[in-house]
Amino acid sequence: MPQFLDNPSQNERERIQQFLNDVYQLLGDVIEAGHDPKGNTLISDRDVLREVRAAWADSGQYFESAHRAVREVPERRLHEHGLYGNQLGAKFTVTGRHWTRFLSRGGGRLFRRLIEVIDDLLDSILQALGASGAISELKDLVKNATDEED
Repeated sequence: MPQFLDNPSQNERERIQQFLNDVYQLLGDVIEAGHDPKGNTLISDRDVLREVRAAWADSGQYFESAHRAVREVPERRLHEHGLYGNQLGAKFTVTGRHWTRFLSRGGGRLFRRLIEVIDDLLDSILQALGASGAISELKDLVKNATDEED
């Protein structure tokens, strides 16, 4: 279960940081295993999986940079991108619904849908931070490497 859903009393910055941690963990788990928590293969092509793993190897620095930027970004930027209060809560609720569905059922179709939902929120966060698009590019790489069939 993603931890960003566990503590809605945290402030916005802490929840955004936890969301970034959860995305990093989800993508890393899929890349490492090549399958979802239910055992469904998500990336079956060994060559593709090897290349995605190599690309992922240095991704931690981008997440760490974004994590730091969350602490430093002006409050105004979070508000401009709907990353506060009820707006952020609603975004987390919708994302959490898709995340929970993927974890309970698995499969490539639900994984790709989850990544699309994550993408919407992640783009808002990265734009607010003025952060590198490397995280988004890596997320897209994993989505595009995922098998079409469930």
